[in-house]
Amino acid sequence: MYHKEKNASLTGAIVNQLNEWLPKNKENQIPKEILTGLDNWSKERLVFSMLQSLQMFISIYNKIILVKENLYLSKYGKNSYARRDGMLLAYKFTNELIEENKLDSYADIFRAKMNGENIHTFPHKHHKLEITHDNYYEFGQLIVEQESKKVGQDD
Repeated sequence: MYHKEKNASLTGAIVNQLNEWLPKNKENQIPKEILTGLDNWSKERLVFSMLQSLQMFISIYNKIILVKENLYLSKYGKNSYARRDGMLLAYKFTNELIEENKLDSYADIFRAKMNGENIHTFPHKHHKLEITHDNYYEFGQLIVEQESKKVGQDD
């Protein structure tokens, strides 16, 4: 259970890194200018979506560790049965990773937004609904609401 032991230290490291990236004033607080124009509901929603994205990242990280451990077993297992089981479990965990976190839907929405396509119509609407109605709905909604820009388009 290597991945569960690492979970707490990973969460702390990510929170510390996010804290370093946020601009601070002399009192070590986020300057009011950054949040100007946002009402309390918008601020809470932004923080909640950031927490959901962190939860999603940790979920993905845990599955990747399981895949890594089983791929190691599939190569260095002591017999053919152990190697086969390692490969089958790695395949299973990879599929779970993609399905549980709706990575196909996120990829489609990101691709469509980078190409400047309308994500509110066919063929992207299904994927938009997938990411706004899963475990990380607020994070998905934040992505959907961001303005689309075609890659290479200047500001």
